[in-house]
Amino acid sequence: MKQARRGMFETNSSSTHSITMCMKEDYNKWINGKVLLNDGVYSSDSEFAGKQFVTLDEARDILRHYKYAKSGDPDPDTATVDEIVEYFDGSICTHGSYRKYNEYLDDFEEEFTTPGGEEIVAFGVYGYDG
Repeated sequence: MKQARRGMFETNSSSTHSITMCMKEDYNKWINGKVLLNDGVYSSDSEFAGKQFVTLDEARDILRHYKYAKSGDPDPDTATVDEIVEYFDGSICTHGSYRKYNEYLDDFEEEFTTPGGEEIVAFGVYGYDG
């Protein structure tokens, strides 16, 4: 296997593999609709672009600073959660839209506690998007 990007595990498989790890408290906020998952794919000068979970206001700031914004994009001051999710094509998403965007894949969720007592959740999808 050749490492193409630093910090990334890559295969030449045609299947999908995804894992996200986070604090259980953040995961629960996402499940309950208080924050959005942000995979950070979109380039933005927003200070929130690299955060794993963002509030609606932080997502609006990412939209406001999006480098490739164009006429007709949602208004960053009033964009709804649904407009943000649609605009960023699921790369910023609710728990429900995450499941919708990955509906043809199998998913998993595992909770564990570190030796230091931190509660962690690992979740993701895998399989063939067919």
